[in-house]
Amino acid sequence: MATPSRANETLGGATGVGPGPEDDDFVHESILRQFELVQKLGHSPFAVVWKAIDKRTRGAVALKKLYGAFDDAKRAQQAYRELAILERLQGSDVIVQLRNVLLPSNSNSVRDAYLVFGVWDTDLFALIRAGVLEDKHNAYITVQILEGLAHIHRSGFVHRDIKPSNILINARCEVQICDFGHARSIQSQPHTESHEQPVSYTLSSPNLAQAEHAEDVAHLHNEVDAGQENATRDHTLLPFPPMTDYLGSRWYRAPESLLGAIHVQTAVDIWGVGCVLGELILREPLFPGHSTTHQLQLILEMTGLPSEEELQDLDAPTALEQLDPKIIGRIEPRATSEMFPISSGELLDFLRACLQFTPTRRITCNQALTHPFVIEFFHESYDAETAEPVEPLELDDDTVHRSKVYYRAIRENVDKRTKKVRNQLGAANRFGYTLT
Repeated sequence: MATPSRANETLGGATGVGPGPEDDDFVHESILRQFELVQKLGHSPFAVVWKAIDKRTRGAVALKKLYGAFDDAKRAQQAYRELAILERLQGSDVIVQLRNVLLPSNSNSVRDAYLVFGVWDTDLFALIRAGVLEDKHNAYITVQILEGLAHIHRSGFVHRDIKPSNILINARCEVQICDFGHARSIQSQPHTESHEQPVSYTLSSPNLAQAEHAEDVAHLHNEVDAGQENATRDHTLLPFPPMTDYLGSRWYRAPESLLGAIHVQTAVDIWGVGCVLGELILREPLFPGHSTTHQLQLILEMTGLPSEEELQDLDAPTALEQLDPKIIGRIEPRATSEMFPISSGELLDFLRACLQFTPTRRITCNQALTHPFVIEFFHESYDAETAEPVEPLELDDDTVHRSKVYYRAIRENVDKRTKKVRNQLGAANRFGYTLT
């Protein structure tokens, strides 16, 4: 595939030219020597994902290009976070697998970075729109998302962009969480008052997508004893780093994000889970707001107006102003049972627990995993205390460094990976093995 070249590129975006439409199809020659582009899978303001063929192994991969990754310090930090956080989360079947990191070999072309992932059949957004999922899939998909989030939160990170298009899915209804471009660290120091304890677990894996008869998935509908006591709902809060970015797709943003909360909380991901589940049920977005104010109005119709005490818990300085009746308008609350009229009591209770307006009142990942709605698919495999600690990011997540600092960190990562592969190839050649 012929691609245009770009001249006069320098580290840090000295040319003053940001990514534009032409950047979607531009792939550096050094990358094209390794991969054959097959199909564009998707794009965002600063990234594009291709399905590609690795010319050495002939295997299919997903090639994500972060264009303009080093044009400014914030974008460079975002690229570094995505790489560094993904590396620390590898090992979970529910987290997208990072296979490689590449930088263009031409020293004049250092604006872009490339991440190589395993390729999946499709994503949840496409399946919802195609109308092929059934109600029996909802709990199984949800519990896997929770498993991935529990791993993310236990490791000291928050995803911040949970939505259907960031949930990869295959024909067996197995899922992986992808796109960590908005993720960040929350592990500056431990919060001793948090009740969010790390756990690990395994899932049963019925071939849901291929089941042809209701009896094949009858276990999905088994009644679960709902008489469990609700544990205290306490999320990871202060003293973690401030969150100043207005991130994520609006329809899936938690109220505290819409209102400008200044601290990272794992509860924003739980809100995303509730929005995804609601979309699975309705087959359309739960809160399709066309502005921040409209988004809040739609949310408040379900949650009701928060009390003054709840607003203080949000830690959002502009919350009172944004929720002023003169701005937000008249709110007509709707019962959850009215919004989801044919849903079970367990499902409705789960949705309410995820979609609490105040983050401290939302259910946590570990509590959600034992909720009657999903417990059929959850099995805790070892005690929380056996979880391996995760190494903190080398570059402090509270400080925005110069783009060159992030570039050097990513370059060092690429060089280490290259050296490791060369050593493996050398060992294979000495012993007569073939690496695939």
